[in-house]
Amino acid sequence: MVGADITGRLAAYMVKARDFNLPPEVVREAKHRILDTLAAMVSGAHLKAGEMAIRYVREQGGIPEATVVTTDIKTSAVNAALANG
Repeated sequence: MVGADITGRLAAYMVKARDFNLPPEVVREAKHRILDTLAAMVSGAHLKAGEMAIRYVREQGGIPEATVVTTDIKTSAVNAALANG
């Protein structure tokens, strides 16, 4: 199966990549993207669509696997991904 081969090769590469040193500009840009994503999640939680998603997820409940940002909700990973945007 071609898909499994590609996935296996990617997984093997990522295991090796843990030991690579990234250039400082790559680290800086990665940190910037992470902070940007978190800021979007926090600000989006206070918009109408975000509030609706949070309300929906709260009503759904779910296994407490993941956190919905800006709330006390612990829910399934799928529901948290929905609410977190």
